[in-house]
Amino acid sequence: MSRFPDASLRPGLLLAAALALGIGAPARAAEPLRVGIASNTWSFAPLQLGIDEAIFAKAGLDVQMIVFAGAAKLQQGMVADAADVAMSGSTDMVYLAKGAPEICVGGFVGLPEGLGLIVTNGPIKSGADLRGRKIGVSSPSALTGWLGMEFGHAQGWPRDAITLVTLGGNVPTQAAALLTGQVDAIVSDTAVGYDLESRGQGRLLMPSSAYVKDFVTNVIYASTSLAKEHADTLRRFLAAYYEAARFARTHKQATVASGLKISGLPEAVVARQYDDTISMFSADGHITPAQLANVARAVVDVGMMDTKPDFAPFYDPQFLPAGH
Repeated sequence: MSRFPDASLRPGLLLAAALALGIGAPARAAEPLRVGIASNTWSFAPLQLGIDEAIFAKAGLDVQMIVFAGAAKLQQGMVADAADVAMSGSTDMVYLAKGAPEICVGGFVGLPEGLGLIVTNGPIKSGADLRGRKIGVSSPSALTGWLGMEFGHAQGWPRDAITLVTLGGNVPTQAAALLTGQVDAIVSDTAVGYDLESRGQGRLLMPSSAYVKDFVTNVIYASTSLAKEHADTLRRFLAAYYEAARFARTHKQATVASGLKISGLPEAVVARQYDDTISMFSADGHITPAQLANVARAVVDVGMMDTKPDFAPFYDPQFLPAGH
């Protein structure tokens, strides 16, 4: 008797075996996920890294990064269903308290090491020299606005000791305003200071982390529809994102390459920013009650709310990966 089944049965058996092994089966299409970011800065390098290193792809996700012109535009995009996830400043939690259909699902930057006060090579030699000066920010009600205000507070100055000037979220526009003398300093990406220094035009006066403590600078927001109807998608995204953030800490060359795509700045500048700020990226996304309390204080300081809100109900850590 033949060791093989009847020839007429072979095709069906071979097909069944192939399907069992995954041979010839169609590959599962990656699930698209629209992720909005507030600006094209270093803070979003791990997101780009996750795309470049196929970390999201391995999680079955096709992450589509969308750059918005500042936090306000990003939040408008979330309300208009132009993005599923938003990565932006923690002070944007005020929109959730005012009814935006989102929840905060984790932090991704702790202390604001990647933001700072940047000046030209002029009369500003120290923080004390900024009294009575103009400081450019994306918006007085945005995170950069609060960082400018908090700088004055840390100096012990009254609120009118500095003037905040709205410049919008475009980083080249901010740098141009500084160089043309429209403002005396800007609160912006620290890489701008490094870039100006390399050109002999300016420098980073100090990182904002020099005067801000126990704070979460940037967080991840998810639309309520994504969280309710596609919870597994959200969990896979967060797990992949924090995997990318951890990968970044031990893979400088790849992270710098991704940072170059985000910022467009010279490689030496991005490499320096990596060395100075890689520790600011959260490896697990967890936010402490003290950090939330300081974010609540910030939104009152900038006049976004009259009384200090309780942001705890708008932060849901259940989607974060376990074990980190």
